[in-house]
Order: sequence, then C-alpha cells, then structure tokens
Amino acid sequence: MGNDRILVVDDDVQILHFLQRCLTEAGYEVATASEAEAAVRQLREEAFSLVLTDMKMPEMDGLALLKEARRLRPDVAIIVLTAHGTFENAIAALREEGAYDYLLKPLETLDVLSEAVQKALARRRQLLQDKELMRELEEENRTLSQEVETRTRELTLAQHKLEAWKLVDRARSILMKRLGLPADRALNLLRDKSRSEQRTLQDTASEIVAKDAFFMELEKRLDNLPRAQ
Repeated sequence: MGNDRILVVDDDVQILHFLQRCLTEAGYEVATASEAEAAVRQLREEAFSLVLTDMKMPEMDGLALLKEARRLRPDVAIIVLTAHGTFENAIAALREEGAYDYLLKPLETLDVLSEAVQKALARRRQLLQDKELMRELEEENRTLSQEVETRTRELTLAQHKLEAWKLVDRARSILMKRLGLPADRALNLLRDKSRSEQRTLQDTASEIVAKDAFFMELEKRLDNLPRAQ
C-alpha cells in the first residue's frame, strides 16, 4: 500500500503474528512490538503511518503508549484493539488521545480490520494534505504581506518625493516672480543656495516659501495702511 508503514503492538505473540501476516498480505510494510516500551523505542527511531495497538498490556498500557506516540509522531494514525473489559479505555483513547478508531477483540472478520486500516490511513493522508495546503497558504500570505509592505514603502517614498518636488517647484516659481529669473536659473539658484548652506533642496525651498508668505502678508498690510496725505 504505497509507503504506508504500520506498527502493530500486542503482548499476545500469537495475535501479534496473526495481525502482522494479515497486514503484510494486504500490501503494508509491518513492524511489530510485543510491549509498549519497545514500541516507543521504534517510534523514536522510525516513522510510521499507523499504530495498531492493544489497550491492555503489562507495565505500560495502551493509553500511555498513545500519549507517547502522539508526542513523538503527531501525524501518526492510531487504532486501538480492545476487549469488552477495556471498552471504556478505548473510548477514552478516542476522545482524549486522538485515536482514529477502535476494534473489538476477537475480530469478527478480517474485512473489519482491513476497512478500519484503510479508513484511518485515508484520513491521515487527508489531514496531511490539509496541513500542507495550510502551510502553502500561510507562505503565500507571508509573501503577499511582504510584497504589500514593499509596495507601500515604495508608494510612500514616491509620495514624499512628489511633495518635495512640488515644494521645490513652488519655490522656483517664487524666485522667477520676485527676481524675474527664467525657470532654469531659478532652479540653479535654489541648488546653489542648498549646497552653500549644506541643506537639502527641500529645506531650502521650504524656507523660501515661508519667507514669501511672510512678505506677502507684509504687502497686504502695506496695502491696507492709510496713504499719507
């Protein structure tokens, strides 16, 4: 079944070998462990698509194994095997530890096992695809956000340059009007003043605009003064 690897865990060696044979004949690559501690060691060292484990085992039981499996391999699918006496534990495994399904021992038919394994693996593949899709979407969102930030900075810079040029153009017009200069000479005068004072062209233009406003205000006041008789 492709690259699907299954870890079967059961302290009953006969059942363990039976399940191994059935799943191997179905086309899966199967590893086995006769105790939960050995299964944990294998999970640390190897990746599995599915863990099929008995619930009731000595020392470390199925629930403890599920917790370790979830910690070591968060994406692994899990099916628990349970007898009627451990049915409540199987329900806890489903609700609390994220097991996909449970099977009652003894198995009614091999079809029950085959169907449960196929469904669990299909569900796992879907979850992995969803996770990969989510990762791709998050990456696209990050890329888009970076592009938006870059474009925003570019537009802001362009806006600042435009505003600065408008200010320079206004100052040039003032010099043309007040000094009777052509456009190129007025602009050269602005540049020369900026260089000599070690200021930006925008700062120099701002000063000229401010002074022009000052003189315009004086001119208005002068116009409103009563003329001498």
